[in-house]
Amino acid sequence: MFGFGESDQRELLQAAFRYAFSLTHHQYDAEDLVQSAWLKLLSMKAKIPAKNLLFVTIRHLFFDDLDLACQIDERPRDRNIPETLV
Repeated sequence: MFGFGESDQRELLQAAFRYAFSLTHHQYDAEDLVQSAWLKLLSMKAKIPAKNLLFVTIRHLFFDDLDLACQIDERPRDRNIPETLV
């Protein structure tokens, strides 16, 4: 797909999932983060995103979700601690 091998794409998505899981500590939340980031980048560029751009997008989406959860719960915001640990 777009000069990017299927195995390369699979490896990229697996690495993205491992990164997202390290942030969320939940399988389904990590899957949602990867999917959201992937779709966001594909809609903007219409090609397979670079690894660093995908990881940065995952990180931004994670902290956006964390900020939103903190605003809703009115918890003190600590960007270094995942929501599940607050």
